[in-house]
Amino acid sequence: MSDKREQFDNIWDKDARMKRKILDWLTVRKIEITYENALAYWMGNIKPFKDPQTGVTSHLNTRTQWKQISRWRRWGNATEGRKTRNDKSHSVSRHNRQKNRRLKR
Repeated sequence: MSDKREQFDNIWDKDARMKRKILDWLTVRKIEITYENALAYWMGNIKPFKDPQTGVTSHLNTRTQWKQISRWRRWGNATEGRKTRNDKSHSVSRHNRQKNRRLKR
């Protein structure tokens, strides 16, 4: 087992305060409170994804809900379209820009 997994198992078995924190994090993100979901959140597998059609952000497990995630990514790419340089989506790096200084009179 990995160190992170062992750390989670120790928290789940012994440390009630940290366990309550993890469960609170899950309730804030509207994830069902189970051992598997808590472990996935602790290991970093649960990430936020925004539904491009409704604009609602939901937290999904990247290991088990990959079909739904890939569907949302396809919709997101289709709705945004390809960006061009004329739409001002790119930015110029700050260190190459000329400084705006006031002229002394």
